[in-house]
Amino acid sequence: IQPIRNEHGVVENFIAIESDITARVETENALRRAKTEADSASRAKSEFLASMSHEIRTPMNGVIGMTSLLMNSSLNEEQRDSVNTIRASGEALLGIINDLLDFSKVESGKLELEHSPFDLGTCIEETLDLFAGQAAARRIEVASFIDPEVPAVVIGDVNRIRQVLANLINNAVKFTPAGTVSVTVGVVAVAENHPPLCVNHCILSIAVRDSGIGIPTESIDRLFKPFSQVDASTTRKYGGTGLGLAICQRLCTLMGGRIGVTSELNRGSTFTFTVQVEPTDAGFTAPSLPKGLSQGPVLCVDDNPVNLDRLTAFFRSHRVNVLPAANAAVAAALLEQHHPVAAVLDLELVEIPGNPPIHEAIVAAGIPIVGLLNNTGAPAPAWTAQARFASVPRPVRNVVLTRALHALFSTNPPVPALSPAPEPPALATLIPLRILLVEDNPVNQRVALRLLARLGYQADAVADGREAIIAVGEHPYQLVFMDLQMPEMDGFEAARHIRKHQPAHLQPCIIALTANALQADRDECLAAGMNDFITKPIKLGDVDEVIRRNFTRDTPVG
Repeated sequence: IQPIRNEHGVVENFIAIESDITARVETENALRRAKTEADSASRAKSEFLASMSHEIRTPMNGVIGMTSLLMNSSLNEEQRDSVNTIRASGEALLGIINDLLDFSKVESGKLELEHSPFDLGTCIEETLDLFAGQAAARRIEVASFIDPEVPAVVIGDVNRIRQVLANLINNAVKFTPAGTVSVTVGVVAVAENHPPLCVNHCILSIAVRDSGIGIPTESIDRLFKPFSQVDASTTRKYGGTGLGLAICQRLCTLMGGRIGVTSELNRGSTFTFTVQVEPTDAGFTAPSLPKGLSQGPVLCVDDNPVNLDRLTAFFRSHRVNVLPAANAAVAAALLEQHHPVAAVLDLELVEIPGNPPIHEAIVAAGIPIVGLLNNTGAPAPAWTAQARFASVPRPVRNVVLTRALHALFSTNPPVPALSPAPEPPALATLIPLRILLVEDNPVNQRVALRLLARLGYQADAVADGREAIIAVGEHPYQLVFMDLQMPEMDGFEAARHIRKHQPAHLQPCIIALTANALQADRDECLAAGMNDFITKPIKLGDVDEVIRRNFTRDTPVG
């Protein structure tokens, strides 16, 4: 409204302008409703995933727990094979559940990264070890190489890097009928279009290559989409949820990098991902090699170029001269010109027809040999009995190779065989406790009681929160394993009641047994007064660890 005045300053009339904002208000209200509905849908999805996780993990606890107990009992080979199959199937189902939960956490922005120093080489070696047996059974040679320019110790989230790496290696082994799988690590010189996560960061480039079935060019754009497979037959033949690569892509983005793939049908694929890390020199000391290696070169013979590069870089990092040979002919020529102090020999090297095997020349020269064996448990070749010989399984680990070299150059006499070491005392002897188990599912109750019995504990058991309150009031328990979702009274309410009404000197340590794997569920456990938690399915090692973490040998017995 605008007043109109005359020449004397008196208001004579007004000009009013009216705007209809009904549409704008309706749009704003619609946006508010949409946001409310989206928030509600997000909460519903999280609650649904938590509920489904609980419902699936509860019976899985019984399956995996009972098979673990069976595996440690007296079984014949057929029975052991059947039990092992059941356990493997249960672990596979658990992996699918974890994929769904990880994807949900990444989508909702609730996944937090850790920043702690770790040995990158050990991370690569340990991840490859997980698939060594599977690869060897399929005659797949696995190798790794870390560029000398890569920092030995870096700061980052080792668990998430290992998760991405394990997913890619698992796919590489799965989709490679025979051949090779390799992991190479380098430093990216050119900055990427990602903001730096820290000031002194460097970008690692990790490539997983395989010689498998490859991926059609027209299908590559579907690889990183959630719940997507290259084709339906892939799911039936190889399994999988179609979530693994989608999770990898999101994790790489969170770690300041990216992921991509190049592939050729029937020739293999290369998945390359980058992550930002911070170099550090905190607490890393490479183990030393025997002094005898400094007296001459080491001959390394391997027809896998990645493994040969790795062996060459390993010895050069210890200032030891290396004679790399990619085949038997090159090795024979080097032996004519040099006298190595040791040889690292691929025991499955392809020999040249008509020529004597390269190992004969090495043995005849009296050169100590480290033989690289596929991880199949097969014995070393018969000729090794006439040589100074030590074997190292593939994929090669630096610590194992170092140990083998020390064994070859050791001047100490062999240690006589010792009698078997006595069994360590049960945990209950070291940390005696009176324990109450609160679990409504009878199968899970039996599993938990048997696991505790393995540790030497004879625990009491009740089926819900009300019975737990009564039992804690009648007996001085030091430890209570508390299930969360139970009839009558759940674990949260029972824990709060115990914390409020039990005298301070009789307060037990309360460990949650939760099938809910989301961080919010764990935070709720601690908010209810619980001391710690174990995620179902429960494993013997988890029970042992949580007891040791919360108690000492001096814990009094009530």
